[in-house]
Amino acid sequence: MRERFTTFLLIIFFYFLPSLSAQSVISGLIRHAVSEEPLPAANIQIAGTYSGTISNEDGFFVITIEQFPAILNVSYIGYRSKSVRVSRDDVGREIRIRLDPIVFEGETITVIAEDPGMGIMREVIKRKKLWRDKLKTYRSTAYSRIVLENDSGIVSLAESTSETFWDIEKGNREVIKSKEQSSNIQEEYNIAFASYIPNLYDDDISIAGYKIIGPTHPDAMDYYRFKLLDITRMDKKKVFWIEVIPDSKLQPVFEGKVAVLDSAYALLEAELIPYENVRFPMPIQSWDIYYIQQFRNYGREFWLPVDLRMRGSIKVGLPGLEFPKIIYSRIASLSEYEVNIQLPDSLYEQESFLSVDSIALASNEHIRAIPLSTKEDNAYQELDSTMTMQKAFKPTGFLSRFIEMDDDSEADTSKGRNVWSYFSPSVWYNRVDGFNAGITIDEPLWGGFSVRLGAAYLTGLKRGGYHFRLRYNTGETIRWRFDAAVSTLSDLRYQSMTYSKLVASAL
Repeated sequence: MRERFTTFLLIIFFYFLPSLSAQSVISGLIRHAVSEEPLPAANIQIAGTYSGTISNEDGFFVITIEQFPAILNVSYIGYRSKSVRVSRDDVGREIRIRLDPIVFEGETITVIAEDPGMGIMREVIKRKKLWRDKLKTYRSTAYSRIVLENDSGIVSLAESTSETFWDIEKGNREVIKSKEQSSNIQEEYNIAFASYIPNLYDDDISIAGYKIIGPTHPDAMDYYRFKLLDITRMDKKKVFWIEVIPDSKLQPVFEGKVAVLDSAYALLEAELIPYENVRFPMPIQSWDIYYIQQFRNYGREFWLPVDLRMRGSIKVGLPGLEFPKIIYSRIASLSEYEVNIQLPDSLYEQESFLSVDSIALASNEHIRAIPLSTKEDNAYQELDSTMTMQKAFKPTGFLSRFIEMDDDSEADTSKGRNVWSYFSPSVWYNRVDGFNAGITIDEPLWGGFSVRLGAAYLTGLKRGGYHFRLRYNTGETIRWRFDAAVSTLSDLRYQSMTYSKLVASAL
């Protein structure tokens, strides 16, 4: 009996040993060596691996080390990189890393027949083809965080960790490993998925339903002009900052700038926004968004994305119905790449790009690869389940009184209901229907029966439609529900109890 118990303990020990090792987390703070200002999005890599992370906006970082001792390579454009040796003794304490800025006297740029930026980007596209043709598959671990704000501050946070997979022929797949969210969002409506992270090094980049030609597309010279803005350094190598200038009024393109590493002619960073010819239909009044993404080759052949920082705002409204501006941001890291490996066939047996590892999710083990900022940490503490999206983005305008908001909203019912109180606007947008503009009546009848009537016009399909549903609820003790419905309208496969359809249109 004692031998069996000892064997059992050994099995438990060896089973959990990898997990215990994986939980050796090193944390630190990266600052400017002279001014002591934090360096946000500094790149931290574990030497000899495809693992790394970035610092948050306050310069803080955390990274999981599986084997000690380890060397952390810290880099930042315009600064001297630093290699820091860490041991198990560093677990639990904060490492301070100061990077020295590189004093670089800019070279005189002589423009002759063609701006030097054109030749540099032509070489970037040429070099990309050489290594990109060899990239067939990869797997990575991902962390993603989405923050929604209104004019008053943060109203929700959502995070996820996952495994991501890419196949040159079959596309993307993602397996969710953990989720964390503020208490006013239910776990099943956490949409902080890494699958929505664009790769700005791709030829064609999908943004909000648009396929935008990237600045390293093989035909980029037909759609962009490139202008050399500045030359700086990272260690002993030059870094060219090149302005990306749209040269197409019809084809969706970007504008912004990219950083190119000399000799390798590879992108280190891209800072891009969709050009003005990427227009969004009503009810979107304005949509401002920018992307910043870094790339590294981890000392090897392939240049892969290591992060994404995105921030934007969207204004939604119609005559008589105005919603507050939705401010949103995303920060993500991609790490632990395995390149050109055989991916499991089971990943592609289902059409959905997204699946959930229920065992990992049930363990409730969430690893935050990028620390929260002070503002985000405070929001996690202050937000509670009563702070709903309906409250945060309550509309104004004369049509807003027809929209049912929170149950605790104050309303004067002493005067009875007028005819307009029976109607509710039915407004949202998706890529199939276009803009759905309609009106709905949803009322109880008698003896457990209720009826719902709706009509709408769909701008995408250029037709009208209707919906009729009769529902019967059996009672309070034993609850059964029977529905009979007929409809010529479409509905969403993914129904959110957190976001209204109109808010979800913007997300």
